[in-house]
Amino acid sequence: MKVPIYDKDFRASVEPPEFGLDLMFRVFILPFGQKTEKRRQQMDDLKIFYECLPHSLRRNWCWQMWKPSIISGDWPRRVRRQEQERRYLDLLKFGLENRFKALYGPLADKSYPTFLWNLAQAVEFREVDLRSPLHFNTHNADRQLRAWLDRSFLDFPLPEWCYGLWKHPMSRFEVKALCRLGQGVSLRDVLKLSKQENCWFHQLPERFSSLSTGCCFCILRSHLHSTAEATAIAEVLTGACRYLEWPVFLHVVRTVSEWLACQKFTLRELQIPVHYWRTQGLFNEHFTLKDRSFRSVCQEADEWLYGIRRPEVLRSWPSHGFSWVRENPDIIFDELLDSDALFREGRQLHHCVGSYQDACRRGCCAIVSMRSLDGKLCATLEIELPGRILVQVKESCNRQPSAVVRRHIKAYVEAVGLIWKRSA
Repeated sequence: MKVPIYDKDFRASVEPPEFGLDLMFRVFILPFGQKTEKRRQQMDDLKIFYECLPHSLRRNWCWQMWKPSIISGDWPRRVRRQEQERRYLDLLKFGLENRFKALYGPLADKSYPTFLWNLAQAVEFREVDLRSPLHFNTHNADRQLRAWLDRSFLDFPLPEWCYGLWKHPMSRFEVKALCRLGQGVSLRDVLKLSKQENCWFHQLPERFSSLSTGCCFCILRSHLHSTAEATAIAEVLTGACRYLEWPVFLHVVRTVSEWLACQKFTLRELQIPVHYWRTQGLFNEHFTLKDRSFRSVCQEADEWLYGIRRPEVLRSWPSHGFSWVRENPDIIFDELLDSDALFREGRQLHHCVGSYQDACRRGCCAIVSMRSLDGKLCATLEIELPGRILVQVKESCNRQPSAVVRRHIKAYVEAVGLIWKRSA
C-alpha cells in the first residue's frame, strides 16, 4: 500500500488526506511496524553472533536463553543501553572463547545471563582487558564466574554475601558501589554507613536480593532488632523505598528503624503504615516520626485506607438481589447497600472496600459480605455490573479465599446466577 506524503511545508497547497485506510496505516500501523523492526534487530544481533561461532560451540549453546537480559535490561538512556548491549556481546564472546562452563554449557541456572548483564554495566566503571585469555583450575561454573569477577573487575575481595548480588538484577548505583568497593574504596565513603552498621555489613548471616536490602538489614541490626525481625522489616522497607535516592533512603530507614525499636508491633500491622507513607509521598529528606506512637500512626493509616474516614453523609443505593442464605451450614451472603456498611466491612476485615462507595452508587459494581454464624468464615465479594461477574473475593487483610470459602462461594454463584472469574 502506498502511503500518501503530507509534508508540513506544503500544507497551504496540499489538502490534508481524508481519514481512511491510508491515514490509519500511516498513523497507527507504520509506527508499530518500525518499533517491531527495531526490537527484531536487537534480537538478530545475538543470532548473528551465534551463527559466527564454531560448530563445536553452537551444538551445545542455547543462544535464545540469553535474549531476555538484552531485551528487558534496565538502562536510563537509549545510547547507553546500546553501548551496554555491545559490551554484553563482547563479554559473552570472551566467555565462550575461554570456555566458561556457565556460558557454553546447558543453561540450567537462568541467573547467568543476569550475571553477565551486570558485568556489562560494570565495564563502564572498570577497564577490562578482553584480549588476554584466562586459565582456571576448576570446572565448577559458579567458581569460574567468581574467579573471572575477582581477576578482571575487583582488586579486593567483597564480603561473601555480596557475590550473590551479581546474579540478581541490579541498578546502576548498586553496580557502581560494588565496583568501588572492589577497588578498595572505604565502605563508609561508598554507602555512608556508620561504624556500627559497617560492622554488620561484613558479617551478614544470609544472602539478600539487593544491596539496598542488605544495607537496610545492617541498620536494623544496629538498632538491636533480631535477625528474623530485621530480615522481614528490610524486605518491607526496601520494597517501598527502592525508588528513593540513596541519602534519602538511608534517612528513611534509620528513622523507621530507630522508631520501631521503641514500639510494640507485628509485621502485618507494619505493612499498612509503610504503604500509606509511600503512597502519600511522605518518604523524603524531612520524614520524621518524632513523638508518634505506633497506635496513632496505624489509626491515621486506617482512616486513609479504609474509606478516608467515616462518611459524614450516609449514601445508599438500590439492591440488585445478591443477598442469599445457605442452610446447613448457615452461611449468610449480605449485599451492602450504604456507605456506612462498606466502612464497617473495611474496618473489620482490614481492606479498602470503603473506597468502593462511588462505584456502587454509579451502578458499576455490587459488594456482598459473606459471614458464617460462628464468625470463623468472613470474606468480601465484588460483583461487576451489569454483567453479573464475580471479579474479587478477599478475606481479612486482602488474603486469597481458602478452599472452604471457595466451596461456599461456588454454591452461591450457582444459586444467584453469576459468572465467576477463576482469578478472583
